[in-house]
Amino acid sequence: MNRTIFLILFCILSFQANANTSRYLYHTVDSSNHFIDAFSGAYKSIFPVKLSLYLDPTFSSSAQSVIRSAVEVFINHVLNPSVLDCAYRNATKDLPSSRERFERDQLFGSLSLQLLGNGGEFFLTPLLIGRIWDESSSVGLGYVNFFGWVGTPMRNSGQKRYFYIGLNSDFLGEESSYTYANSSTYWAGVIAHEVLHNLGYTHPTGYAGSFINEFGNCLHWHSVGRLGGSDMPESGEIMADRELFLPY
Repeated sequence: MNRTIFLILFCILSFQANANTSRYLYHTVDSSNHFIDAFSGAYKSIFPVKLSLYLDPTFSSSAQSVIRSAVEVFINHVLNPSVLDCAYRNATKDLPSSRERFERDQLFGSLSLQLLGNGGEFFLTPLLIGRIWDESSSVGLGYVNFFGWVGTPMRNSGQKRYFYIGLNSDFLGEESSYTYANSSTYWAGVIAHEVLHNLGYTHPTGYAGSFINEFGNCLHWHSVGRLGGSDMPESGEIMADRELFLPY
């Protein structure tokens, strides 16, 4: 009897451990397949930028609501000249080699309608957001260079390129006591930070002053109308994240 109880308990604990761990692995991207909505903005007030959002359905309803609002903020501010100027002005290291390439080819290019093959269909760039937890020092994570990775792990994705990031549900939504738990503008900055990881940017020598960190801060503060003067973002505003490298 005791042996049976022990085996049942062992199996339950093993399943929980595997379930938790599996959320962090790149090959479980298919769990973030719950379509939420499509969002659109503009580059230079003329050229459309678009994004389709997919979430891990195990996010709470309040967390999903915050993320949805944050993605809408992100798409409307990510290519704003004031955000870009702020990031370049504040960053002291790890900057893009070319502002034009970063702005036009990477940001605008990744958020434009993608064409699948010669004469194929156009589609919106997907943003898949997985759920992580039990990471007390990280609000999010992003795989470096994921957007351009030819070994994309999502089933049936074909040649489609997409963003895949993780957000920490312990800091999100009404269930959390975190200061920014329900702030869509803060989480828009976090999303911007993680998206830049997907585009290849890192902070190898720390967050403070790194371009990727300042970009997230600037987007956060611009979206709440506090960009400039004494209200410039502090370099530590966006809490630490984890950058992960793909298993080539």
